[in-house]
Amino acid sequence: MYWNKRLFKDSALIGNIEYFLSIFKEDPSLTSITSEKGKVIKSSNTFDNNCIFGYVENNLVKDANYLICDDLGNEWADYISIKDNENITFFHCKSGNEGLSASNFHDLVSQAQKNLGNIFASNIELDRKKSKWVKKYSSTNIDRLRKGDNIDNALEIYKRTQKSPNSRKVVHLVVNFISKTKLRNALYELKNKGSATNEMPQILWLISSLILSYKESNTDIYISCLP
Repeated sequence: MYWNKRLFKDSALIGNIEYFLSIFKEDPSLTSITSEKGKVIKSSNTFDNNCIFGYVENNLVKDANYLICDDLGNEWADYISIKDNENITFFHCKSGNEGLSASNFHDLVSQAQKNLGNIFASNIELDRKKSKWVKKYSSTNIDRLRKGDNIDNALEIYKRTQKSPNSRKVVHLVVNFISKTKLRNALYELKNKGSATNEMPQILWLISSLILSYKESNTDIYISCLP
């Protein structure tokens, strides 16, 4: 693969397709998603059900004690969820037209990797977030604290869970432009026939580097996508 003015070859990549695909979690309900944030206006107090933000709130955080929308500004993730003493999860969302687009996938992967270190933020860095998290979301009536009693308690639970020896750190990407079935078919075409679109080797490399970076930081990675 030629990427960023450099030439790479890793013959082991093509033999680990199912391993790479295991991080993709297909959900048919994502087919009804039409945008990332939906239509929000000044009087809005929630996100639309048919946008990715609404999907995260309605489907992916049912067991969480706290959910915070950190989108915009100096964001660590679009959403951060905390389950006391069990897990801290960063959610990164991206909407787009369905297709195997390396550029769309690269944007999302870059955002996730750039913010990975923030999941291990210091207490000082966390306390700086309070002034943002107690506010409404960007000229709307939507509370940034989407679930839980108050930000002070959310911060304390975050700090406690972060230090818990058995807690999991998780990053969850949510997209409506990648089909797991189509991705699998394209990867096996690359493996069996040695040919595919120019984007597939790039996507394979991005998936591999994403998994590697998260394994090294002892963080779980998942991608919710189309069937």
